[in-house]
Amino acid sequence: MRAVGIFVVLLLVGCARGGLPPLTANDIAVMTSSTARIRAACNKAEYQVILAKSPCGEISFAQMADSSKITEAEKELFIKFATEFDAASAEQIAFLYRRGHLGDTKSLVGAVQWEYTLQQTQRAALDLVGQKVTWGEFVTRRKAISVESKSLVPTPAAPPQGASKPVVDSCMLAKSNAYLKPSGGSFAVAQQNADAAYAACKAGLPAPQTQTRCTKNGNQVDCYSY
Repeated sequence: MRAVGIFVVLLLVGCARGGLPPLTANDIAVMTSSTARIRAACNKAEYQVILAKSPCGEISFAQMADSSKITEAEKELFIKFATEFDAASAEQIAFLYRRGHLGDTKSLVGAVQWEYTLQQTQRAALDLVGQKVTWGEFVTRRKAISVESKSLVPTPAAPPQGASKPVVDSCMLAKSNAYLKPSGGSFAVAQQNADAAYAACKAGLPAPQTQTRCTKNGNQVDCYSY
């Protein structure tokens, strides 16, 4: 769990670069809504007990030195917070993979790094709630995960000779759509859906059945499948 406000704003600015389809009203609405939900969770009064130990922002030395283990009361709050945070984050990853599918390298990098951060943080969180590690060990692992994620920079395939645009992985769209399927607020389930859809696409198998959601923004109707 890390602060994502600036991260998301930068990606939205980057996604509007020339040569790529413009952001739709629905794109902006999804990112604005998911970012607002993350910020709301990080500022919610009932979660401040656990966020004092594992913050949304920078982690302090005192927090890394915390030798206490999670209590039952803290565990309940932690799981509730993580469910809210991860559900909103899955929507952001879906958006970034959709833009990566369109050839936006910056969004693809963001998707891969954010996905890795959530996946590894959730694994570390299982040790925390299972009382296998202290709060300090958990947040120290979080800092390491953040550093690790920055080294994950996917390299787009080189364009064919004479082509002006990079080759994009069309299966990223299947992965993006799968992230929007119901997951009960579990990022692990969302990622399993996404990985299965991506693997099926790569193997040339039929895509899982999808549904279409549309929203009206003034005179414009934006739709996406999931």
